[in-house]
Amino acid sequence: PQFLQRFREHGLDVYPSTGDHEYGDNDWSREKRVLAPAFAEEFARYYTRTASGAPRFADRPTGPHAMTAYAWRPHPDVQVVSIDVFDITRRGAHVRVDTAQMRWLEGVLRKARRDGVTWTVVQGHTPILSPVRSNHSSALHYEGGRRSELWKVFRKYGVDVYLCGEVHAVTATVKDDILQLAHGGAFQHGLTSYALLDFDDDRLRVTLNDYRLRFRSSRDGTRLWETVHEGLKKVAMLRRGPVTVGTLTLGATGRVSHRTGILRPYRAG
Repeated sequence: PQFLQRFREHGLDVYPSTGDHEYGDNDWSREKRVLAPAFAEEFARYYTRTASGAPRFADRPTGPHAMTAYAWRPHPDVQVVSIDVFDITRRGAHVRVDTAQMRWLEGVLRKARRDGVTWTVVQGHTPILSPVRSNHSSALHYEGGRRSELWKVFRKYGVDVYLCGEVHAVTATVKDDILQLAHGGAFQHGLTSYALLDFDDDRLRVTLNDYRLRFRSSRDGTRLWETVHEGLKKVAMLRRGPVTVGTLTLGATGRVSHRTGILRPYRAG
């Protein structure tokens, strides 16, 4: 509730995709796998159900991810699909889209193409393409990568952008005329960037902004609780407003130009 309230205070809507922490964090022991349906229900309670418990999104799959994957059009020319890439059962855990969800995803993308939608964006938690930068992360990746059925579906139906997180760092990768934007931060490590996507008829402009933060300990020496043993310094000081640290332009035909800063091509090592 507090997470949502922070956004609502600034007039921002939230459309998240499930991450590994929504499912108890990897690795998945049997105890966590048994709880997967309960984890999914809690996610749905805040993000994909109304206050009365009714589904918030009409366009959603059947099966185990009926309330954790969804699709909507914020504008007639922009199709957005949020997928759940965690296929967790009592028998095992995989980073992949289950069969029912894949069938639904193909239907959504097929209809978007038939309707002449200009831009199609899919978001999921883990990167599909490698390499990507990683910072304080277990660096989960989608099983099969570029050879996976999911990426083949993206190619088949002309997906323009795949947004992902997990790695707490930023990398813009282009393959098969699809832009994968791996993005995210970790506030406790001073990683606070955010990406703005501006859609035009003939181009998509990506601007990555970041903040200059400085942390210091409180005068009484106490720290905030954190998953790292030493905790988190209590005082964060912001020096001026956001600064642009990368730009990228994606044409309607898949051509990428004007890559600057951290959104330039990345080669590991």
